[in-house]
Amino acid sequence: LTEEEQTQLRGSVAGLNWAARQGRPDAAAAASVIASAFPTPTATDAKSANNTIARLKEQEVVIKIWAISERDLRRLLIVDSAFDTSGQNKSQHGWIVAYTTPALARGLEAPVSLVCWKSRRLRRKSSSSLLCEALSGSKAMASLLQIANLDAALRITGHRHGKPLTHLALEAPTVLTKQARTNLDREAQMVMDAKALYDA
Repeated sequence: LTEEEQTQLRGSVAGLNWAARQGRPDAAAAASVIASAFPTPTATDAKSANNTIARLKEQEVVIKIWAISERDLRRLLIVDSAFDTSGQNKSQHGWIVAYTTPALARGLEAPVSLVCWKSRRLRRKSSSSLLCEALSGSKAMASLLQIANLDAALRITGHRHGKPLTHLALEAPTVLTKQARTNLDREAQMVMDAKALYDA
């Protein structure tokens, strides 16, 4: 691309990033991937940006924030990462932090309110799908804990960073079973499609 075209593409990426942060989670991955093309973007990157912007303009997105009582408020973290099989590039990963109710842990339909979402390149290269998922899960969990600390500080008088975020379970530790109370009513859940972990 020429210098002028690169400047126009930078403006488009800035607009995509702003939209992604403010209310278009579906733009987050595309904005991150296109931004990673710099400092040497190509015409293909510009076409990808134009196609993404056209798609976003065509599709309306409505984000509903559900009224969930504090007693029923549970946290949800959805994590995913792409895998570069060559190990030559940093893989893409993203996550969504949301609030839901205990119904979700019981396998029932439940309201989900999106709170935060991100899409980024992993900080390091990896030739292992399992490592990509682990790195992504770790970064995403840090985001969940940051938001959990903020909401606890807003709702609980005297809460300080580092204090427990959940009530302690009074049942003895057991092998993971569906019957355990803490599994039927988790304070937080992480959902990911780590097939390598499942296979292992």
